[in-house]
Amino acid sequence: MIEVPRRHELRGELQRAMRGLDVVLIATQPSEAVKIDAVPKWDLFDRPNFTMPFNVAGYPAISICAGFGAGGLPVAIQLVGKPFQEPTLFRIADAFEKRRRSAASARRSCRPD
Repeated sequence: MIEVPRRHELRGELQRAMRGLDVVLIATQPSEAVKIDAVPKWDLFDRPNFTMPFNVAGYPAISICAGFGAGGLPVAIQLVGKPFQEPTLFRIADAFEKRRRSAASARRSCRPD
């Protein structure tokens, strides 16, 4: 676990980095998801992910599917908001998911038979 002084330092760094921003959009992890049967039982730290700094600092974040990778498995993005700004984060995530579904539906309807 990250010790308390480092946690406060991380919060300060995030506050400075997000000054003037409502949300930050980043990848959730460096690649598409792995098949569930390929994940070891206690795989908390074996695979890199980009959610940990925000979890530790107490920043609200939500991961949502952004599409699918070459292996056909989900690729996620993470939206990170400022503390106590969950409503803004949820609205942006909802708008992204609706737009993504709408675009996917349009692509399917344009495919030749």
